[in-house]
Amino acid sequence: MLGLEDYVNRILGFFVKPKNKNSDQVYERMTCKVCDQICYNKKDLRIHIKAEHPNIENSLSK
Repeated sequence: MLGLEDYVNRILGFFVKPKNKNSDQVYERMTCKVCDQICYNKKDLRIHIKAEHPNIENSLSK
């Protein structure tokens, strides 16, 4: 059985805004400009470029 405190915390949890996430992890549909693969945040796009297009990665960082 839930206590009153647990009940109130559960109800208030529905109204509390989520904390801001790191900008690398925010959902944002991005497309690789080299091969048109879809990535869902900056971190995934960087991982994709590093793995699939290592020669492109060096020219992008300059």
